[in-house]
Amino acid sequence: MVRLLLTLILLGPTVSLSDELQGFVGSWAIEADTSSSDFPWWKEVKYPRLLHVSRTDSGLSLRFEDQYGFECTISNPLVTNEGRDLVFSHCGPSKFENAWSPIQHAKIDGDKIRGVVTAEKFLFRWAGVRLQ
Repeated sequence: MVRLLLTLILLGPTVSLSDELQGFVGSWAIEADTSSSDFPWWKEVKYPRLLHVSRTDSGLSLRFEDQYGFECTISNPLVTNEGRDLVFSHCGPSKFENAWSPIQHAKIDGDKIRGVVTAEKFLFRWAGVRLQ
């Protein structure tokens, strides 16, 4: 009995983490929030317009197409905040050697996915809906 209780206690966080990750799984259509910045960063910085999130044995895998049609696949993106936050960057280098690589930080918000793009500072927000 003690062994069973100990097993349930140890597996409890794993089950909730899996449930949280499941919220990201699927395909998403994303638009930049053009009111979130005075400068049109969404024209300069690549962000996912189509985001496909799938489950793997080791976590999640991302495949996305940016606003210019470039496709990027990311294995094992950073999942943090007990599975509630997904953090990733774009494939490939930044435009300039001394530029900070933009980071995408996403959360599930009800039936939407919301994200912020940062580099050395906040750049802009994006939001998406699940595709059927």
